[in-house]
Amino acid sequence: MLKYRDITLQRLDKFTSSDQWKDVNLSAQLYPNVEAGEEWVKIKVFSVPELKRIPFEEATKGDFQEAKVHQEFGPSWSTHWFHISVKVPSHWKGQKVEFHWDGNGEGLIWTKEGSPIHGLTGGTGGDRRVEYVLTEKAQGNEQVEFYIEHACNGMFGNGDGISAPDPNRKYRLSTAHLVTVNETAIQLLRDFEVVRGIAKELPKESNQGAKALYTANEIVNAFRRQDPESMKKCREIAKEFFKERNGTSQHAIAI
Repeated sequence: MLKYRDITLQRLDKFTSSDQWKDVNLSAQLYPNVEAGEEWVKIKVFSVPELKRIPFEEATKGDFQEAKVHQEFGPSWSTHWFHISVKVPSHWKGQKVEFHWDGNGEGLIWTKEGSPIHGLTGGTGGDRRVEYVLTEKAQGNEQVEFYIEHACNGMFGNGDGISAPDPNRKYRLSTAHLVTVNETAIQLLRDFEVVRGIAKELPKESNQGAKALYTANEIVNAFRRQDPESMKKCREIAKEFFKERNGTSQHAIAI
């Protein structure tokens, strides 16, 4: 693998890619069930005029209109308040359920009573955070209401890092749906990200980096999609790697 380190690292990236191989890799197992559409998620929006930022009490008295996924909102720096009504499917009873929201900007979830409870960051960057846990164990048919304060800007502004910010930029609501969560797959993803990160960041000649590369590749080899037992085996492989202290995993040199 060290001889073909770059190829192996590419293989590791494909294991968690949301683009290539997404139907058969680990990413496909994270959220096995998805429900969208008005039967499960109803969306209304009040777009605050004149780029104003207003308090919750004022926002909830606004003129809310029907909204839908793939709709665009703007311009830059504007704020849009969404009223969200969701219904958990009855056949999801006993499962962990999340609401996923990606407005490709910054968001803040408020309870219907007016308490801010959860931040959101859309897009594809490393700061992406689109998940909101509705229930750890669904009873089925739960109905939940809340608000999302959505700002048409990123976490650190409104530019792309090169050109000046576009004052008329539009932000598309790309995701608003319910999912069930495969906890074993989520935990394996976190383990794998750490092992892969060590393999990538340590020097090529590092013994620990080489061992991380080998371990990550073994995890991919052991994985079988939609097989919980194989994912548990993958986690055991990672666990064995994490058990070793850095010093004890190095070569012993005698003079």
